Amino acid sequence: MRRRGMRKGPRKRPFPKEDISPPKEKSRSQLKREMTALQKIGEELAVLSPQLIPYVELPEEILEAVVSARSLKPCEARRRQLQYIGVLMRRIAPGDMEELEKRLRRIQKTGRRPSPLPSDGSSSA
Repeated sequence: MRRRGMRKGPRKRPFPKEDISPPKEKSRSQLKREMTALQKIGEELAVLSPQLIPYVELPEEILEAVVSARSLKPCEARRRQLQYIGVLMRRIAPGDMEELEKRLRRIQKTGRRPSPLPSDGSSSA
């Protein structure tokens, strides 16, 4: 027995014939993931030894924010400061951000100041 008003199967909707182009803007979720990643980098900078921070070569504004985050106890104010560091890091160009992250990883891996990078191959021997 069939009830009134009920359909027999799922409703089929035709697909649009034109090609659907990918969205030009990043999704909200993607922006949040990127922001969280930048906050984690900021947190890593905040726990880095004060003697090693200058070797990461941070812009002045971010350096000041990291120094002030170091002075805060783990509480709501520190969390907000780390978010602020993430906002400042979003202003850095992606290529520069990759270089900054490489320097940070190199310093974290060795646990001491980095040795100078090899020159362009022009050495006097």
